[in-house]
Amino acid sequence: MGTLVLNSKGLNRIEGSKIISRALDDQGKKRADLMNRNELRLFAVSVPGYEVDEAIRRNCIEILGLSPQNIFMSADGIPVGITPELLYVTEGNTFEILKYMQDNGLVDYIRNVMHENPNAVYIGSSAGAMIAGVDIALAEDFDTNHVGRMKLTALGLFNGTIIPHYTKSEVKRYLSFKDDHVRNRYSKIYAVGNDDVVTMSV
Repeated sequence: MGTLVLNSKGLNRIEGSKIISRALDDQGKKRADLMNRNELRLFAVSVPGYEVDEAIRRNCIEILGLSPQNIFMSADGIPVGITPELLYVTEGNTFEILKYMQDNGLVDYIRNVMHENPNAVYIGSSAGAMIAGVDIALAEDFDTNHVGRMKLTALGLFNGTIIPHYTKSEVKRYLSFKDDHVRNRYSKIYAVGNDDVVTMSV
């Protein structure tokens, strides 16, 4: 597979875009294929009702340095004949976003791109970070499930989960109130604070 860049603030925000841009800079120092930003193609997942597509597009151009023609939004469907180097899943309600992805074939699409392209980078912000893991079961403690019954199985890009907006000490405290079944459910539970990034090769 490729690389995961997981954080708590999304591309719809200037601050989040700057954090993600710095993380891509760090990746670019290690990988020649990420050096030319204006040639990279990005596929962004956001729920249409969130109305953040234009902010994401603008920040991708102005802060990440991507070319307008290389930015593809999920509202327009899965791009045909194009394999993006960057995959982005937005912040928001974790249940709503995952259900939207399930209903529109985006779970399988992202999994396939990540499995087939060893140079792909998955960028997940807040909900998008948790969706990168095996499931979103812990989201029940942080988000309201407005969509009702649904499969909580997520992308499974790594064998664990991540709790956004929490520092390591906050996650440790949170887990101290959970039973062993929850703590042992994942091989690893990551924390990513509001100004931090977790990156991993998968």
